[in-house]
Amino acid sequence: VRFANDEVTGTLGAQFIVHPDVERAHPEAMQEAIAGMRYGTLGVNAWSAVGFVMPFAPWGAFDGEALDEAQLRGEGLPDDVGSGVGVVHNALLLDLPQKVVVRGPFTPFPRTLLRAALHSSPKPVWFVSHAKADKVLKAFTYFEATKSLSIIPGLFYAALTG
Repeated sequence: VRFANDEVTGTLGAQFIVHPDVERAHPEAMQEAIAGMRYGTLGVNAWSAVGFVMPFAPWGAFDGEALDEAQLRGEGLPDDVGSGVGVVHNALLLDLPQKVVVRGPFTPFPRTLLRAALHSSPKPVWFVSHAKADKVLKAFTYFEATKSLSIIPGLFYAALTG
């Protein structure tokens, strides 16, 4: 936690990869680590960017502050705003949100069945074991560049069968 807060640049998002047995054995330490992280979104066994696609979750830097009237006119902005100022999304209109914590499965389906644990199915594209992550990301990039709807079926096929 100290290294991430004091040595790593940025405060937008970070991830913890924690085996469920370790979290169960040390719940207080895990809660202290989450509370101590100075990041706007934390992923616990999940990619922190998942928080960005959830419209109800605030997305922004940990130290993001609302701009005052002078700063809105471009006066007195800091030279380095780091990971940004303020938040976006926040459909629940939370007042001054500090951070969002996104949780995901430690292992993909079907291995989660052995532990009777919640799982993601299909396997998330950011899992290192997703066999078609390269195809998904290539198709998504091409879709973003061209906006061609003909790419969508192949993109979904690759994402769902990886």
